[in-house]
Amino acid sequence: MPVAKRVALPLVQIAATSLDQTANTRDMIRGMLAESPAEAEYGIEIGKGLIQFKDGRPGRIEPVTSSSRGLEGARPTFVGPQQKRSCWGPVNETTRSLR
Repeated sequence: MPVAKRVALPLVQIAATSLDQTANTRDMIRGMLAESPAEAEYGIEIGKGLIQFKDGRPGRIEPVTSSSRGLEGARPTFVGPQQKRSCWGPVNETTRSLR
């Protein structure tokens, strides 16, 4: 069974071919965190597109596109791919990043 543990810089990315495709997962996460014990315990600010710490600590949950070159160099602690069959493959060579 997986066990979560705290990390110094939590960077969670919800990846899809377009930002619109991240909405289902992003909305589900926002719904689970809103008014939950985690919201108060971790001091989470739940925005429409970005979830981050209220006190400015580094770390966030953010939607990203799988084809974005701007993501190079980021060190995510978790990436949640949307529709793996259509956005991860030889066309944009992102399959390697999930292995």
